[in-house]
Amino acid sequence: QDSAAGWSMLIQPSNRPRSLDLYVDSLFPFSRPSFFLRDGPEFLTWPHVEESGKLCLLDDVKIRRPELVADFLASEMADAFRLVQESESGTNQADFQAEFHSYWNRQPKLSDQPVYSLLEGRGPSRLVSLWRGQHWCVAGETEDEIARWLKHRHGDKSEYERSDVACLLWLPAPLLPAEYPRSGAALYGLARRTPEGLQVLRALAREDKAPFPVLLVADTDNGPCFAAVDSFHPKRIGLRGTSTPKTPPGFRPGKAPLDLQTQYIFSGYARVEPRQVDRVDAAWIHGRGHDPRQRDLAGKHVIVAGCGSVGAPLAQQLAMAGVGRLTLVDPQNLVWANIGRYPVGSKFVGRAKTKALAEFLQENLPHLRIDGFVGT
Repeated sequence: QDSAAGWSMLIQPSNRPRSLDLYVDSLFPFSRPSFFLRDGPEFLTWPHVEESGKLCLLDDVKIRRPELVADFLASEMADAFRLVQESESGTNQADFQAEFHSYWNRQPKLSDQPVYSLLEGRGPSRLVSLWRGQHWCVAGETEDEIARWLKHRHGDKSEYERSDVACLLWLPAPLLPAEYPRSGAALYGLARRTPEGLQVLRALAREDKAPFPVLLVADTDNGPCFAAVDSFHPKRIGLRGTSTPKTPPGFRPGKAPLDLQTQYIFSGYARVEPRQVDRVDAAWIHGRGHDPRQRDLAGKHVIVAGCGSVGAPLAQQLAMAGVGRLTLVDPQNLVWANIGRYPVGSKFVGRAKTKALAEFLQENLPHLRIDGFVGT
């Protein structure tokens, strides 16, 4: 939209010519040009090619001598040519796996209801828990872990006590876009890749509570990556129209062998809906999954005796650093003269300092445990 000039050209990295457009803006040559491939394949066939056809080139380019325009353009052209050439040959498909999280979240028909994950990014495949809300879900290792997080974040409500069973498949490698599951049969195929996969899928089928939630987790160079799908009961189209029988044809309800029932539930007739997963676990929030100290910090318990203008900010910093449990002790109430140097504001004036601070920190960092006591 803000392009100042553009050129169209033909390039031929392999056995066929490609139409490539080059655009520059008014800041060029102090800004990088943009390249758009006009006759490339559909989105998610080649990595680093956006829906619009724009090429995402290497981001480590530094324009040291912008007066050398020809040299700069030649370098950028070579990078664009390289990307198209590698894409045509398929040698860069592993980039889809290295950036699995980003590409998964850009696929079409992605649900607008995310899954917030407290799960540990490890194997093996196993049964986990999942709480369903109206607009989002929470996945955790146990029902108690989810209930604790929800109550810390949204208050003590009885509806948070019960979660459903979900299946976590620990995959040997991240998925390529061509492997993204589009049906229950594809999920069944992914489960067969892991030693425990079919076992946990059978346990999910035994619950017989659709939609069937499945978390897909694999390790990458950037750490574990998470995805999720909901698999629905099979829909079959017969002479009388669409039907959704809960058991394979020829079996009465509850009488089909579990193996056969699982294959039927996760069959080609079963629709799946992909979902985005946002990590809300301590290791991700406090260290983006790369700080080995977070596991130690999560197991620590610190008592802060005195929560005034020094102790309260200190408690806040400890919580933000990832200390798993804080106990706050102070005998005073919050007054108006405190709020200019206190982490919490006028909303809490008149309340005990420790209770106010604990509530504030607990709501904003619900994966921690923070208690406030009035006293000395």
